[in-house]
Amino acid sequence: MTPAADLARTLMAAVQQSRHYGSGHPAARQAAVELRRTLHAGYGGSAVRIEVGPRTVSIQSSPLPVEDPYGVQLRLYLTGRRVEVLIFHAGVTEDAVTAFAGLQALEPEELVAAGGLADAMLSAGISGITAQSAGARSPAPQGPYAAALHTMLGITAAVEMGEPADAPRARSTVEGLAAALETQRQELWRQVADRSHDELDPAHAVNTCVLTLRAGAVLGLPRDALLDLGTAALLHDIGLSVLPWSDRLRERTAAGVRPEWRHPAEGAFVLRHLGGRESLPMIVAAEHHLPVVGDPHVLPQSRLVALTDYVDAMTCGRVPAMRAMAAGAMMEHLLRGKGPGVDPAHVRILAALLREQEAAGVTFTAAV
Repeated sequence: MTPAADLARTLMAAVQQSRHYGSGHPAARQAAVELRRTLHAGYGGSAVRIEVGPRTVSIQSSPLPVEDPYGVQLRLYLTGRRVEVLIFHAGVTEDAVTAFAGLQALEPEELVAAGGLADAMLSAGISGITAQSAGARSPAPQGPYAAALHTMLGITAAVEMGEPADAPRARSTVEGLAAALETQRQELWRQVADRSHDELDPAHAVNTCVLTLRAGAVLGLPRDALLDLGTAALLHDIGLSVLPWSDRLRERTAAGVRPEWRHPAEGAFVLRHLGGRESLPMIVAAEHHLPVVGDPHVLPQSRLVALTDYVDAMTCGRVPAMRAMAAGAMMEHLLRGKGPGVDPAHVRILAALLREQEAAGVTFTAAV
């Protein structure tokens, strides 16, 4: 394990032990001791700078691999607390590291209300550690697409830490996307057409939502029903957030849908506070993969989300050669009746929408 990966692992362990047991517990203290030892052993006692990027975490300017589970957790955790830079200075003491880990037991809203992590550390008398908020270095997310990415980062981070999914925030984000599809449609389509994200990135959830909203509008859904469906699409994969990283990788659409997959049921459990079986997001989270394993009783809403989820997942990927297909080729494939058992009417609608955007000059990133 590299020093950066080891640091991400021990930092998240210290945070989690403090959250689970309290900062005064021996397990939390031992985790903080291990974190300080890792800082010294890996970097010789010099200052260590952690920067949160849009896709990964960089430690001493070296990005952690996107598949590193602790790097992903650390990025989401710090993003949820609006921390963009975290510096452990040379000579940071064990007491400071322990107190820092103890502050992480606070909920994100509590930290924000306290003025952010930097102010909270100042109030607690913690020295040797510096935190810079995202707002201190860059403006708030610009535009509805960027805001939606930010929302999904926050919701995912909260669910990873055992907190409920913030469905009202998700719905508000969907309202922004729906409005933008009326006033900034081409700009949104250009962002959806960028295939450089991966299935486990927030962009996959946002793209699934945008595609679903457009197809639902063509179907003539009333506004409230459309917003419910968009919220369901945005949260369709939220169950992945409670799985170990190895299981998340195994349950990606590109690996092939399997009846034994856990994340649909886990997603329903995460969203159970929304109204049980009556909640559309819960229904979609529970059933969105069932159409591709042959269940004939799946609701139409889940079938539509299953289609948009599949199309985005199978045509994206940071490494172009690893993508299954280009967007146009994927739609031709589905129009010929191949691929998963989605609704043919939905396929025709989505194919027409993609062709319309291509005719308008929107270029979907090629698969090769």
